[in-house]
Amino acid sequence: MFKHLSQVILLGLLLSLVSLPVGAQEAAWAKLSPPDTDSFPLISTYLNVYDGEGNFVHDLGAQNVSIIENQRSIAVSEITALHAGAQFVVALNMGPAYAIKDSQGTTRYEHIQGAMSAWIDAYPPEATDDLSFVTNDDIEGLHLNRPVAWLSKFRSYEPNFDTAIPSLDVLARAITTAADPTTQSDLGRGVLLITPLPNQDSLAILPSLESMARQGNVRVYIWMVSSRAYFDSVGADLLAAFAAQTGGQLFLYSGDETLPAVDPYVDQLRHAYFLTYNSQISGGETHQISAHINTPSLEVASEPVEFALNVQPPNPIFVSPPLEVVRTEQTTPEEPSTEIAEFTPNKQLIEILIEFPDNFSRSLKRTTLFIDGEIAAENTSPPFDEFTWFLEDFVSDGSHLIQVEAVDDLGLSGISIEHQVDIAIQRAPFNFLNLFRQNIPILIGISAAIVVSIFIFALILGGKIQPKTTGRLIWRRRPQRAEEPKPDKSEPAPAAQSLPPEPQPTRERLSRWMNRFSWPAKKEQSPVEEAYLEFLAAKNGNGHDERIPIVQRELTFGNDPTLATIELLDPSLDALHARLRKDEHGSFIISDEGSVAGTWVNYIPVSTKGIKLSHGDIIHIGQISLRFAYNDIQKIPKPKVTPQESP
Repeated sequence: MFKHLSQVILLGLLLSLVSLPVGAQEAAWAKLSPPDTDSFPLISTYLNVYDGEGNFVHDLGAQNVSIIENQRSIAVSEITALHAGAQFVVALNMGPAYAIKDSQGTTRYEHIQGAMSAWIDAYPPEATDDLSFVTNDDIEGLHLNRPVAWLSKFRSYEPNFDTAIPSLDVLARAITTAADPTTQSDLGRGVLLITPLPNQDSLAILPSLESMARQGNVRVYIWMVSSRAYFDSVGADLLAAFAAQTGGQLFLYSGDETLPAVDPYVDQLRHAYFLTYNSQISGGETHQISAHINTPSLEVASEPVEFALNVQPPNPIFVSPPLEVVRTEQTTPEEPSTEIAEFTPNKQLIEILIEFPDNFSRSLKRTTLFIDGEIAAENTSPPFDEFTWFLEDFVSDGSHLIQVEAVDDLGLSGISIEHQVDIAIQRAPFNFLNLFRQNIPILIGISAAIVVSIFIFALILGGKIQPKTTGRLIWRRRPQRAEEPKPDKSEPAPAAQSLPPEPQPTRERLSRWMNRFSWPAKKEQSPVEEAYLEFLAAKNGNGHDERIPIVQRELTFGNDPTLATIELLDPSLDALHARLRKDEHGSFIISDEGSVAGTWVNYIPVSTKGIKLSHGDIIHIGQISLRFAYNDIQKIPKPKVTPQESP
């Protein structure tokens, strides 16, 4: 039962191996080495391409190869054919099977020794290979750069066939040796494993060994030494599939066959292509690339190779940014100042440093300077690390936030932290002469108007000019005298006549004339001042009295008179900073309007929902200190007296 179970397991391993892409003997194949990302976004890698017979495909150009990066096709920038050396390891998995002799009395191992000698004797003199051999009884010769030295080391090895126990651990050591780092990164890497048919326990580790070989880009060729009865066994099929997956092949040797030449194995490793391409990776940490080869007689794609690369956006940083820019008004004593004042400086240089957190320096596409969220300057060509901030539009004191954005060739965007710059306007000293020269026409007009007004007023007081009477006439009847005869009723009555006004004193005439003007009505009674705010800070540059009466149901505070009813000129305040209102119960509530510096009551921050005020509360609106107080004595809490206990 155990035997059948083992066969099922081996069959499963076989199916898992043959489900992968076919080997070199069955179809053309290509293998891509793990990429080198040290010069990102330029990525380099090595490519091996073989035809259906396992021969290296020569004469490929950039037009024949494309890189598939994260399912995106990218053209190859450069491809170079290499003819370098190989790092080749012969692994001997010794066992009793090597001692079997043929009809001539020659053991299988002696035939293998002859094949190794023939290989070294015909070694190409121009080859620069790294040769090693390892055995399962810990005899080894590592990294020999002279073929003669390798052959001498190999011939000195005398195995004991009777005591040797076959184990595929020797294959693991051979793969590790072939993958050892060298000064030549373009060396091809391969292993020739000479082994009897492994037992079932050894065959079970083939998937792990295959992963090691593929990761180290090591091709494995296998000579299986056994009787012909095992050529069709499950173990032989597993070894064939394993070799195919690494780019190698299996040769079955019973002692009667002619052993293949070793140099073609090594020569296949001496050829490779070195290629580069410009990566389009713009994020993520794990990526895949594969190569697609297309010629008139061949079309093949390599298996995807995964690699780790964490690409991050550029990080722009301000270099010594200014904290304050002072603009001074410019005037000349000879010429009157223009209607619009001129200030200097007119521009400010802003310098930045652009770093790449992923340590991959690359070209930039654009850098942009923002002032208070608006674009102030932009660079679309070098230099990208300088900006000119033009200041002509900044003619009043204020604080401004500057920020810079950098976009690289991959489209990744990074933005700096905000930096506050204060602009201070320094006015020129008052010059009365310049003011007089500038306003001569206005002063002449005002003087003429005053003289004319005084002259007209004098004429009115002297009675030379009388205001014209308006309205309806007042009718009067002349009194009849005794001696005058009574009018004859038969004659028509004389028409009514208006009497001329009687002369009046000058003072009375002036009084009547002045009364014709509409005088301002009396001011309405001012509302009741229920409470007030008292300034506590010594600094008072806000233009208000030291006390703010609260006579409205709502007051707003800020440094923008269009948004705030109480304008407080202090750089710590926002345009609309805080709000004070009276609720339906007659209590006063103060709330913050989402300001930067915040609003505080008794040194406790106030939210946008607000907090109820009590008599004597200390309020901070930005850096301005106030005290809240009621005028109504009923709302002022009485002091509490706490008796002191006697000791």
